[in-house]
Amino acid sequence: MQFKWRNPQQTESGFTLLEIVIIFAIMAILSAIAIPSYLQWLRISRLNFARDQVAIGLKQANYTARQTRLPHRFMIKPQGDRVVWAIAPILTDPNPSGAINWNMLPEGIQIDRETTLLKPSNQDYYTIQFSHYGEVNGQLGRVTLSFVENEKTKRCAIVSTLLGEVRSGSDRPTKQNDKYCY
Repeated sequence: MQFKWRNPQQTESGFTLLEIVIIFAIMAILSAIAIPSYLQWLRISRLNFARDQVAIGLKQANYTARQTRLPHRFMIKPQGDRVVWAIAPILTDPNPSGAINWNMLPEGIQIDRETTLLKPSNQDYYTIQFSHYGEVNGQLGRVTLSFVENEKTKRCAIVSTLLGEVRSGSDRPTKQNDKYCY
């Protein structure tokens, strides 16, 4: 067996334990800063997605009413711990076990109290109706969504004209018509 002697003048490459600990400390600090921001971005993205789904549903109800020449309605309601929405001809029974296809919004989203759609008596859903021309039957309205645990952040889909034009809005620092979402 032969031993190889090392020259003491020769240097070896690599990292010391102290250098590795410093790198991990820097990574931990950066993670502590970045992760909460990323999680908040994910939450806001989920609320934006829910608002966009509601806006698509409102536009789809308007379009379907014009295409079929039958009055249609958009309905939204809480169901358990989720919010569901659907479109259907006005004469269709809104019972979830009926012929209506109810679509779920992401978890943790609720219908905010700023929602101004009509809520028929003895019903658990909000609704807006479109005539066979796609025009709004009755009152204009908005669907406002917020987080279950934090109602400050809001997103809304607004039917803003009698012709059924739908636009999106978000929370603002000042009120307009007693609403923060416009």
